[in-house]
Amino acid sequence: MNDNIIKAAICAILCCTVIACEKDVKPEQINPDALRVLTISEVKDFNAGTLTAKVTIPAVVMSKSEVLGTTMFTIQDGYESRDGILINHKSTHSYQAGDNILIDIDGCQLSKDDSFCTITIPNDKSVTKSNSTTAPYGAIIIDNTKLQSGNFQSMYVGLSGYEVIEEQISESVGKTLKFINKDSDTIRVITPSTASFAGEIVPELSGTIKGIALYQDGEYVIVPQNISDFAQLTEKRFRVQGDNQAILVWSGGPSLDSFVSEASTNEVEGAVSLDADGTQPANCFVIDKPGIYSFYAKNPLGEYPAGIPEETQIYIHVQEVGGNTVVGYVDPASKKILWTWHIWTSTVSLEDMSLTRNTTATDNNQTVTRSIVMLDRLLGAVNTTPGTAGPHGLYYQWGRKDPIIGVGIIGQFSSTEDESETEIGGAATASSSINKTYVEDWYFDDGDEETKTHQGASAYPTRYISNNDNAPSVEDITWAAVANPCPYGYHIPNSDESKAIWGVNASLNYGGMELVYHADGTTEGMDTETHLGFVLKGLDVWFPNNGNRARKAGRMLNLGRQHHYWCDYLNASGASGYAARIRDNQINPGAAINRGNACSIRCVKDYKEE
Repeated sequence: MNDNIIKAAICAILCCTVIACEKDVKPEQINPDALRVLTISEVKDFNAGTLTAKVTIPAVVMSKSEVLGTTMFTIQDGYESRDGILINHKSTHSYQAGDNILIDIDGCQLSKDDSFCTITIPNDKSVTKSNSTTAPYGAIIIDNTKLQSGNFQSMYVGLSGYEVIEEQISESVGKTLKFINKDSDTIRVITPSTASFAGEIVPELSGTIKGIALYQDGEYVIVPQNISDFAQLTEKRFRVQGDNQAILVWSGGPSLDSFVSEASTNEVEGAVSLDADGTQPANCFVIDKPGIYSFYAKNPLGEYPAGIPEETQIYIHVQEVGGNTVVGYVDPASKKILWTWHIWTSTVSLEDMSLTRNTTATDNNQTVTRSIVMLDRLLGAVNTTPGTAGPHGLYYQWGRKDPIIGVGIIGQFSSTEDESETEIGGAATASSSINKTYVEDWYFDDGDEETKTHQGASAYPTRYISNNDNAPSVEDITWAAVANPCPYGYHIPNSDESKAIWGVNASLNYGGMELVYHADGTTEGMDTETHLGFVLKGLDVWFPNNGNRARKAGRMLNLGRQHHYWCDYLNASGASGYAARIRDNQINPGAAINRGNACSIRCVKDYKEE
């Protein structure tokens, strides 16, 4: 039987051959009297043809006949060279995995067709089986590059970080399966339909797949020997690395990557979960240390916005804290933003900026005791220093989740007719860096049908919507949970919570009540000249006169003169949202302000009954 017929027979059974031999040694160069035992690696160095050396190969059978058939088996030796080879027995054999055997190579045929090696045994006398058995060698963990190199042909190997492709989840193992890793490298895993475990369902999880490395149709494949070769597929499925759909939308720093240097939908090892592995979804995440973080691309309801595949995670690299960045997920086809998340990189942790506020209000002929946990700063504030723009935070149109850029100054001209800017992006607006590939510079218009939904408006995070009828909150009565801009576990204050912050039951004039003071804590009243803000008696919190953005064009109003933050409810007509408004001599925990305006937000902690 010539070499081509041998090759055809082997391929017909398993379609497998063996690894390339790098050098040739003539059999007559081996002294049969001096060398009685050879390693598999040394045998592969012989020239192709009939072997005449009087030597043996000690090895362990690694394959099972139910998988490779009754005329084929693989052997592997335990020498330092650690090699394996495919044996064509020509006739039915009874060798099982773990059998210790000696192969007398004298008279055997070494095939090197297409530079691959196979030993064909002429008869049973060439193999001596020991009475003892050895546990088959453990799998050698390699990667796909090493597998395809051919250096591990016919050996028992394992490849880590693989999972069956999504299309073959729930299929049986008794077929050709395709496994993939995060880098999109694929391998074929082949189990004959006649194997006893062929009917088992392939695990859908990721991990290490094991088997004998054999050659088929121009590439190396894995041939599992029993169902336990699938047993280490126990880790959660991953997202295959591919085109990155996450982007940096805008940053409050001098460059787009000032705080968050990178956002990606491709997995980054060692990332710290911001959302407790998807169980604490939010539109805003607070980060107080540089590092690599991740969160699932969900809205606060725990849903993936339309167009975002389930299990998608976004990985971000925070290189500096002390500012704000908005990241988004982009549809790969339309290049439209499908959802955004506010990354608040603060120098203070969420826990450390939370404080308990206990008040007893006695005004307006009522005595009411209230207790809340509130943030000591406005959402997005970069510091709490009086007389600076840092405490002003970001601004939000009522009912909308996307933050609007803050301010770079702390006061305006005294006349409301002579404001310091005429529209958003003017002289009062803080500097920012915009990803102009996907969004425009800060601008205003009336919106349209698309912006009436929360996801539709999310596609335009730098767009100030001047027409309330086209706002995403047009159908909302209270601030929708899906658009909650606060971190997980916090929300926009309701009426009672707003009253608790100020320690009042309703609007009142605070003059002479020893309630409101300058930053020094001793000069009574609101400071509208120097630091432009105030503190409350007994509360170590700076309230900046942050003003608000006007509905029509988003220009700043009342900056340096009034303090505002939104509450979560509308008035009866739905035209106005309620906001805390503190101005010279008056505290109003719930003043009606047109909901198209943009005010700051002071988050309060969710209340949970013990």
